Amino acid sequence: MSSLIDLSKKAKVVLEKKKVFGEKAQVIVALDISGSMSHLYSNGTVQELADRLLGIGMNMDLDKSIDIYAFGERSHEVGEAKESNHQGFVSNMMRKLSFEWSTNYAGVMQKVIDKSSVKKATGLGKFFSKKPEAPDVPTLVFFITDGDNHDKAAAEKLIKESSNQAIFWQFVGIGNASFNFLQKLDDMGGRFIDNANFFAVDDLRNITDEELYERLLNEFPQWITEARSKNILK
Repeated sequence: MSSLIDLSKKAKVVLEKKKVFGEKAQVIVALDISGSMSHLYSNGTVQELADRLLGIGMNMDLDKSIDIYAFGERSHEVGEAKESNHQGFVSNMMRKLSFEWSTNYAGVMQKVIDKSSVKKATGLGKFFSKKPEAPDVPTLVFFITDGDNHDKAAAEKLIKESSNQAIFWQFVGIGNASFNFLQKLDDMGGRFIDNANFFAVDDLRNITDEELYERLLNEFPQWITEARSKNILK
């Protein structure tokens, strides 16, 4: 496993290659805590993934961190992982939470949307503006799961409703499930702009840091361009 400094350097190289180095975002990671994920927590894979994602956060996030959420039957806002506390962050998280035996996406998605939609209006604008001003900084969500969910209609509705907001959803399926629904979220119509991407990987430990970053950031640069052209993002 690469050090956090090495991960940050590798992420920077990919961001530069994709011409988005210097772009800032609120980086959020939503982690599946359904029971079927337990072995990936116990063998350290989820902690390694959190560190790899923090490599992106250290380059992009305004606080050089990642906000961690967890979801199973319920949803949880866990806290902020950063350079000073990343070691053992996942183990500490799971001392406070328990694995849950069903998987729902909509609850944690709504939490992310609610947090991302908070606008700090100032001056006369808060009284007279007809719609919120486009934000300077988008929200980039890495949504990690190993299987299907029970609330497909609600999750699909939230993806469509958030397609005119400055939120990009990067779904990652881990394991050998079919992930048909996540593929649907990636491809479906009825959205203001395409605000989601999806890829699957059987074993995160068999994919290099560079390849992981390439895939995690595959569509985000195009989304930034389109979001700006549609006045979703400054």
